[in-house]
Amino acid sequence: MSTIALTDLEHPDVRPLSGSGHGIRRHNRNRVLRALRDEKTASRADLARLTGLTRPTISDVVKNLLTDGVVIEDGQSQSTRPGKPAVMLRLAHDASLVITIDLSNAAHVRAALCTPDGQILQEITTPTGSDAVADVLALTAKLVASAVRPLIGVGVGIPAETWSSSDTAAGLALIDRLSCALRAETGAAVHVTNVADLAALAEHRFGRAGEFLLVRLGERTSTALHLGQGERARATARELAHIVIHEEMPDAAPLCACGRIGCIHSWLAPAALAPQTHSSTHAREASTDTTSTAAARHLGAALAPIAAALDLHRVVISDPDGIVDNDFCADVAGVLRSALALPHSTEIDVEASTLGSAAVLRGAAAYVVGAELGVR
Repeated sequence: MSTIALTDLEHPDVRPLSGSGHGIRRHNRNRVLRALRDEKTASRADLARLTGLTRPTISDVVKNLLTDGVVIEDGQSQSTRPGKPAVMLRLAHDASLVITIDLSNAAHVRAALCTPDGQILQEITTPTGSDAVADVLALTAKLVASAVRPLIGVGVGIPAETWSSSDTAAGLALIDRLSCALRAETGAAVHVTNVADLAALAEHRFGRAGEFLLVRLGERTSTALHLGQGERARATARELAHIVIHEEMPDAAPLCACGRIGCIHSWLAPAALAPQTHSSTHAREASTDTTSTAAARHLGAALAPIAAALDLHRVVISDPDGIVDNDFCADVAGVLRSALALPHSTEIDVEASTLGSAAVLRGAAAYVVGAELGVR
């Protein structure tokens, strides 16, 4: 099955097994690609210095990368050093493409043709029919027809409930069937993972840097931790536990699919949040217990144990429906500050992601590039 986790992506501290020629070549290739990503442009001599690899090894790796079209020569060095100017190299972001698919919304399927650096070139959407695989393949066929450059791979975002539902076997069978169908359609590698992980990866690569706890809103709410910096960064997504924060529920407490009245997932569902978060400022001020403020209170209380255990003071809310506003974030921050008993001088940063509905699609592009080329 073509499923991998972000934590499975090759880590720079993991050395290939002794005697594994393919593993050593891939390891060296990834080191060169990371150096080029960080430096933007570099000569062969620069790469040898940056990676610690020998000149002959660098020449061999670069030759293969040029042949594959992953790296291109980008003119001569402008250095004033004596001798013949060195030829500069850079990643060929415009030489290949990635197909990305977002299945986080039960009402529709979204797919996009992206550049390796996460720019969306074409995006198409179709309503969800009786066969999710058929819907995905129909969109993929259109994108394949539009792709004028080779595909690195296909990245698919699946909601957390696919794994955590009562019928896990059916969810895994769907993923397997989807992966096989996409490989047959595109001839490229297929990677399927949790939408919260992809949103966290997109936030790390294209949003604001740093460590954070990402909350991915939807019919089921998921969290993804992004810890560490640069190549040591790690993320792992989980569906938020189905819990009821307060025993005494107001009459408006919603019913969750899990059967509990007032479960955190029901408070954060788009249908529950939308009417109140888009209400007027006067209406929000007139009631201290709107659906939005109650949802923020529940979310803050649910996140407090996680934030306390990890000493994390930054939360990013990934909201594909564009419902969450600054007031909601401020309410969550207030609950977190109170629950953690933090002094006023300690910052609690709760913010809505700026990537909006494109987070999963862009994150999937970064995911595929990381898995296939070792460039995160």
